[in-house]
Amino acid sequence: MTHEIVAIGDLHLQSTHPRNQARLDALDAVINDGLALPALAAWVLLGDLFHGRSSPADRAALAERLQRMATAAPVCALVGNHEQTGDTTIFSKLSAAWPIAVADQPIVIQLPTPTSAILTVACLPYPSRGGLIAAGTTADQTLQVGDEYLRDILRSFGVGLAGAALPLFAGHINIGGAVVSSGQPNIGRELELDVAALDLLGDVPKVLGHIHAPQEIGGAWYAGSICPMDFGEHEAKRTVVIRYTDDRGAWEHELESRPVDTPRLFRARGVLSREGFTLEPSADYPESWAGCEVKVTYTFAASEREVLDHASVRARFADALRLEVEPVAVPDRALRAPEVAAAHTLPDKLKAWGNVSNAAITDGVLAKLGALEHQDPAQIIADVTSRLSALETLARQEVSHAA
Repeated sequence: MTHEIVAIGDLHLQSTHPRNQARLDALDAVINDGLALPALAAWVLLGDLFHGRSSPADRAALAERLQRMATAAPVCALVGNHEQTGDTTIFSKLSAAWPIAVADQPIVIQLPTPTSAILTVACLPYPSRGGLIAAGTTADQTLQVGDEYLRDILRSFGVGLAGAALPLFAGHINIGGAVVSSGQPNIGRELELDVAALDLLGDVPKVLGHIHAPQEIGGAWYAGSICPMDFGEHEAKRTVVIRYTDDRGAWEHELESRPVDTPRLFRARGVLSREGFTLEPSADYPESWAGCEVKVTYTFAASEREVLDHASVRARFADALRLEVEPVAVPDRALRAPEVAAAHTLPDKLKAWGNVSNAAITDGVLAKLGALEHQDPAQIIADVTSRLSALETLARQEVSHAA
């Protein structure tokens, strides 16, 4: 007997976002693919169903799809860090052939399946530091206390999953060492698990949401977002199918990565000069920009800003479905001439500046600069005061002689 569980990553539905239809289309494609599985047993949504506070349109769009999923198999959904309190409670009350369970607290849920087995899901929604602070933990202690708290939860999950026919861990959390779409580790001040902590769950399949780049880490699988959420997500998208098989009375499981056909977001780079716009070559570019969503970053000489044809950049992508343009001015005028920069003393710098700009610099000016640079400021003031006093005396004498 075979049982197949479809694990779906971050959705980030938001009706006001220009990519929202692409996200719904991707979810529809995932649902169609899942419904075609020969041994579909359940669906698991791994959190961040919405991008923020959901609108009635957001909830209606998701409710319609959850009910369609639940006509074939039970649904288990986690609450992620983007959902707002109360936005998901309505879904567990939807009428459907199979249950729709929403986990907003750590819990072990048992679900009957159409493949005549019980699926046991240990659910870990996003653990918020705010919850610990509200419970009396000081801000500087939340990471340490949170680590202990999470380990206790995983120990209890390990007990709850032991001996289950179809055990599964589903979480919306960061695992230390996981990387984001840029290839960099996800480093932040949030509660997270280390790879060693996952061993507390035992030998059970582990699927995760929260990180948008699909990857395997410590025996757990990030399904990834089902659709590119921004121009930094360049990787192919997928879902994960957990497949349980009965091998002579012993259950075994495997995880299969299944691609999601969804429109890509393209990053393009180029240079704008007096000769026009030059697009940097890349094998990643499509044959045509028609229907594509593109973000183009181009550099140009700052001194030529006003004389360049910036509109030519947009013209190059006129067929794109959506275009974002990011101009980057490159400073191309030195603040100092090389001769001035190379000089070390104030008199030498002034002499170099005079040579560059064809200005006459007198020896008296150079002497005064030398004094400013090397003499004690108080002594300079005293000398100037003395000279001014002498000049005033001389002026009075000249006036007296003239009279």
